[in-house]
Amino acid sequence: MTLTFRRYAAVIDVGTAKKFGYHVPEDPGFDEVIAQQESWGSDVSVVDDCGRRAQAEILRGLDLKHIGPQNSWVASPVRELNLQRVTSRDPKVVAAQAEWSKCMAEGGYHMATTLSDLPQGAAPLGSDTKPSRSEIEMALHDVACQRRSGVISVLYETELAYQEEQIRANQEVFSEILKENQKVLEKAVRLAR
Repeated sequence: MTLTFRRYAAVIDVGTAKKFGYHVPEDPGFDEVIAQQESWGSDVSVVDDCGRRAQAEILRGLDLKHIGPQNSWVASPVRELNLQRVTSRDPKVVAAQAEWSKCMAEGGYHMATTLSDLPQGAAPLGSDTKPSRSEIEMALHDVACQRRSGVISVLYETELAYQEEQIRANQEVFSEILKENQKVLEKAVRLAR
């Protein structure tokens, strides 16, 4: 499982807040990569079809219970646990979010949690709109409140603890998944030779 700051807040450091406010550039997603390839004249459908056929050939004949396209390639214990929801309800997180919210209110910004929608006037995350001075001030205040309350550390540590708990509780399933991944990799290597 990956941990990224966007799971916890719109912006978490002073340098980013000063430069972008809440307009932090997004990493290019799959659609943007495909659009770039198409602009170069690549026939993406050929690549996509080739990938599907290669995947089907690799998986053919393998007895896979936990991984594969039928399972969205994600292990069932992980898929069934909504870590963000579980973490957000943890008493330590609730207390840290309340402390952050109180700090934000002291600056005139009324938001319940670091994951609340941005107030009116702030452009959507990742937008190309240049942030206003007031938005940058709010983002800087946000970062200061995060540091004062420790909310990002509490969110990270709490989610990590839940992940570790799931790993321990599902060790047998994860061992089976590892074996299945090894089977898929071995067959892919054999086919590639």
